[in-house]
Amino acid sequence: MFEGNLADFEELVLSVRDKNSREYIGEAAANYRSRCFRSAISAAWVAVTFDIISKIRELSQQGDGSAKAFIARVDAAITVRTSNPVESKKLLQKIENELLSVAHGQFEFLTDQDLRNMERLWEDRHLCSHPAFSGDDQLFQPSAELVRMHIVHAITGLLQHPPIQGKAALQRFKNDLLQASFPSTQTTVSDFLDARYLRHIKSGLVDNLITSLLKVIIKQSEPELRGKEEAVLMCLVAIQRRHPQRFTERARHEVSRLSDRSEDDELRRVMRLFRADRRCWNWLGKASQIQITEIVKNYVFDRADLDAVASCLEIDELRPLFAARAAGFTTGEKNVLYVGHPNQVFIDDAIKEYAEASSYRGAEELFDAMIRPFITVFRPEHIRTIVDGARTNGQIYAAAGTREQLAYLFERTSDLLSDTASVWQAYLQKVTEVYDKDGRHFCDLRERMIKAGISPASVD
Repeated sequence: MFEGNLADFEELVLSVRDKNSREYIGEAAANYRSRCFRSAISAAWVAVTFDIISKIRELSQQGDGSAKAFIARVDAAITVRTSNPVESKKLLQKIENELLSVAHGQFEFLTDQDLRNMERLWEDRHLCSHPAFSGDDQLFQPSAELVRMHIVHAITGLLQHPPIQGKAALQRFKNDLLQASFPSTQTTVSDFLDARYLRHIKSGLVDNLITSLLKVIIKQSEPELRGKEEAVLMCLVAIQRRHPQRFTERARHEVSRLSDRSEDDELRRVMRLFRADRRCWNWLGKASQIQITEIVKNYVFDRADLDAVASCLEIDELRPLFAARAAGFTTGEKNVLYVGHPNQVFIDDAIKEYAEASSYRGAEELFDAMIRPFITVFRPEHIRTIVDGARTNGQIYAAAGTREQLAYLFERTSDLLSDTASVWQAYLQKVTEVYDKDGRHFCDLRERMIKAGISPASVD
């Protein structure tokens, strides 16, 4: 129930989605402020009836068959108003009498509680518009609190929300996920879902969305969405950001329930959730935690489930276990892992693999797989080890691609130069003396170093 001041009340009115519905409920609010309480209730009911029909008309224009049939009845009743006003009135009254049940049962605009709230508004509207219905000589005198309650319920239960709720909204959500135009970054996914669903959404639909998305990840409940796991995870993050309390309450319960007694394939998929919210690990039952720990300790490289299992890197208890298993991967398997999951726990091994390159092409490939993914998290000691390794391994410094790759590394880690300048000086001096005496091959790196003011005199 709304308990704010008039400014907050006005802000609530402004949150109404449809311009015309906003104008109608604004009239109710104006009457409330003027203490014209019966008029306020009548105006609130007009806003509700208009908004329901407007929403159904919107669905009709989008091709919904049930909506088309309902709107055809409305339009037919309006059309005969001139030729047969009595019949038109009967038809429109019949439509009004069933409007709430249609909005609740057929189109799912209203929850069970919303329906009860709107039925109370409808009953009080009758008492306001038809005083004889009160059954005594006294006019119906609604209190300010009752009027405010009706207006708030009308807005929060109906007027704020788009016409898609319930199962229809879940289907629309799924269809959006399947479109090639669905956003591909967390920021754009969050903005998209906020605009289309999450900004004004009923708590029941939030819960249903969370449960449905968790089932997609864990149970693969929607075969069409296989391969869309990353998008689904970003949707979960978007919901968590917009509705954190609701997400925590629902996800805590559902993660535990859906993972309980799961087989290993499902538990591997559960691990994907750790990248959406690390708390999912603590929400698992003890038995599931034990099973996942064993899966990680005994993991054998498999491209099919690597992304899912590698998500355990988000969990402190599981990270060292997975790193120990990854140490036994082949170089090719590490390439795949490190490119997709450049966690700091792999840095030392990745640098070691690069420093031991045994061919020119291998050195170039190892830089892209073992060094490039970690550039944003390197510390000075890592740069010193990498550059020293390149300086002492001819398969690295003599590789054609190394010239551009080391210049790129220098540029991207320039913020560390106060601690790494000497190793870059030693590297440039070495390759110049041994491999690039005429200064043709490493000119890009040399120019960047000179610009940074660290080129040694002996290289000039």
